[in-house]
Amino acid sequence: MPSLAQTMAAPVPKVFAIEKQNSKIIPTQIIVDNEAGLAPRVITIQDEFIPAASNGVDIPGLTTIDRLSITVDNGGWATIAAEALKELEILGQLQVAIDAAGGAGDATIVTISWGFE
Repeated sequence: MPSLAQTMAAPVPKVFAIEKQNSKIIPTQIIVDNEAGLAPRVITIQDEFIPAASNGVDIPGLTTIDRLSITVDNGGWATIAAEALKELEILGQLQVAIDAAGGAGDATIVTISWGFE
């Protein structure tokens, strides 16, 4: 099961897993380390994909849906295990956004483990 840790920086979301044809990305653990953070941070798990064409839209554009938001106090950690994530499904690309960029000495690290279904 793959996992990846990245130091977050706003405003551009960081990609954790790319879409795999005919499968969903299922996060199995999310860890947010804001221990070195100088302020509380909001981390948003996003699903980015291009939906299928429909009667109303012949050529749909890229769609980003916020699937989960996590607030972590400065100096704190948050861990979300598989049981709490069992209903979270990512249809396209799994990416993470942070509400604000940290300055020097202010780092928020996000680690995500996932599988495919």
